[in-house]
Amino acid sequence: MGRNVWVPVVSGPLAPYAAEYSSWLASREYSLSAAADRLYQFDQLSRWLAREELDPALKEQAIARTAPLGTKPGRYRPPDTLLAFLEGL
Repeated sequence: MGRNVWVPVVSGPLAPYAAEYSSWLASREYSLSAAADRLYQFDQLSRWLAREELDPALKEQAIARTAPLGTKPGRYRPPDTLLAFLEGL
């Protein structure tokens, strides 16, 4: 007989990302109870962001402000050879 697992509903600014995060957890073969725990933590983080009136998009703006002068904005994209090497480890 299966066990019922409570799955939290994520609210707040991270709510649009909850379904994708849940799918990611499932693809990593998290058990239902472990995935529910992670979603609960995700919900708590989202509620904290809302309570503190913080926007997750501000992180990207902060990263852009700290880029050294003369560099191309955006995230570092490692070459395929480095990714292949790391995958082989």
